[in-house]
Amino acid sequence: MRKKTGVLFVIVAILSVVVITSFGSDGFSLMTWNVRGYPETLSGDRSWFTQTLTQYSPDVLCVQEIANSDRVATFLATEYAYRSAFYDVSSDGMDNAIFFALGVTNLNSTDPSGFDHRAQLAMFAAQGIPINVLTVHLPWTDTSQRAAERALLVDVVDDLLSSSQYLILAGDFNTTEGFGDTIEGLATSLGLVWLEPANSCCYGTAFSGANYDHILVSPEVAASWCIETTIVTFADEVTARRVSDHRPVLAVFSPLPCSGPTSTTTPTTTPTPVPVPTPPCDCYSGNTLNCGDFPCQSAAQDCFDYCMGLTGNDVHGLDGNDNDGLACESLRKTCP
Repeated sequence: MRKKTGVLFVIVAILSVVVITSFGSDGFSLMTWNVRGYPETLSGDRSWFTQTLTQYSPDVLCVQEIANSDRVATFLATEYAYRSAFYDVSSDGMDNAIFFALGVTNLNSTDPSGFDHRAQLAMFAAQGIPINVLTVHLPWTDTSQRAAERALLVDVVDDLLSSSQYLILAGDFNTTEGFGDTIEGLATSLGLVWLEPANSCCYGTAFSGANYDHILVSPEVAASWCIETTIVTFADEVTARRVSDHRPVLAVFSPLPCSGPTSTTTPTTTPTPVPVPTPPCDCYSGNTLNCGDFPCQSAAQDCFDYCMGLTGNDVHGLDGNDNDGLACESLRKTCP
């Protein structure tokens, strides 16, 4: 049984909800990433993921293969730039989720049905324009089901475009790029524009070299922004292969007019990283901190609250033996 779930700092059960987020006039960025589970077991791998996400800091993050509500909650508690998420709960560990870097308002709506890995629908506003964003993960081994879901997408996209001409479709499409199974052919059948990454000639989104992950947009979106798209590559491929199922695809949408000759396939520059607050402490390396490691009680309390929210445990034993939820009460209350 599936349960529709929305997240805003904490996990809240919501039936049939669309998320609306408003961005300013400076454009926005969107990334799609098949992460193959979250969080990682090894501390170094978790740090690598956080650092990589912080480097690019997409405003909208479409994630495939995030398993359940606990992991989404962990994501929001760990990846400080993201304050809300929208996703479905299921038992197969292959859920899709959309994370937003800004605040959200929820309105009634319904996600498309008929997908093995439930499609996720959200809405946000950029430059005053409401945009639907849909993320999907089509089947890989079951080719007949993949063909059925491709056909289903035609109806889903047609319905969405009938209500708004602004649509972004992102995710793992698992196209083989053989005859009759190309992303360009799929985009054409949907009436959408494929944002071909500038470096797709040299890199695949899969580490094998195949290109499964893509971002498609409606003609109105393509005409309304200067769009630069790239496959994100990693200096540390060993860790990347261990942590990530695929390389992510990043699209940066900048306001018109474009600063120079550009198109949806123009080579891109790396976006300027957005500073993200540093977590108050490490909750995954065991009991490594004592009260004497903190300059004041409020700093210890921040660590205690952070680890409790992340793991459900007083990892560093900062509450002592009274279990009153107050950390290091012997320290001075505030830091100098």
